[in-house]
Amino acid sequence: MICPIDPQSDKAIADHSPQQVIHTLCREAKQLIRQGDLSSARRLLERGLGEKPRSVAIRSQLAALALRMDDLVTARRHWEMVVSIDPLHAQGLANLGVIAFREENLDQSADFLRRAIQIDPSQAGAYYNLGLVYRKQGRVSLAIQSYRQAFEKDPGLVDAGLNLANIYFEQQKFSLAKRCYEQVLRAAPTFMRAKVGLARVSKLISETAKVEPTPIIKFPRRAARKP
Repeated sequence: MICPIDPQSDKAIADHSPQQVIHTLCREAKQLIRQGDLSSARRLLERGLGEKPRSVAIRSQLAALALRMDDLVTARRHWEMVVSIDPLHAQGLANLGVIAFREENLDQSADFLRRAIQIDPSQAGAYYNLGLVYRKQGRVSLAIQSYRQAFEKDPGLVDAGLNLANIYFEQQKFSLAKRCYEQVLRAAPTFMRAKVGLARVSKLISETAKVEPTPIIKFPRRAARKP
């Protein structure tokens, strides 16, 4: 286990610029998080924040860590501070949208997510979360648009494609649903929920397919020749 900051690392950090200090601290915190030592990571980051209270990088990591630990109050406080320091911080706005969603404040969640997307339209995750909000609000057409944007921007975000396919299935748009399930499986061939969805919709398409009978062409009868 890595100690948060020992005397040696203190000395090494002291020889670097403020940005290098922050970078080193955040890197050590991430390593602690990967090891599952969330408490030590939090103490390390809080110590750094005491020295650099306006560090967006440190506050962002503290906010993400608090959200991971289901401490929504602390997460919101840090993300709000991040956005107050940098009003164009798209990730901060997007995460405030996540917190509002978890608190069932759907209108506020949608507002934060739309603002994040306006600043950084490349955020596939923000589009996906906005789709979740719209779906929960019953605004299905907007949910479809958001899921489609998320999946187009990041084909690896397979939950967006799956949710889109499921909506088409519910709307009995089976061909569209089938196409979406297939796209999801191209990105994640072992994704079981997509496999189940594809099997289900393929069966329905097969059962409902109707073979049109070949029309019988009737020729007019010729009049009999007079002898």
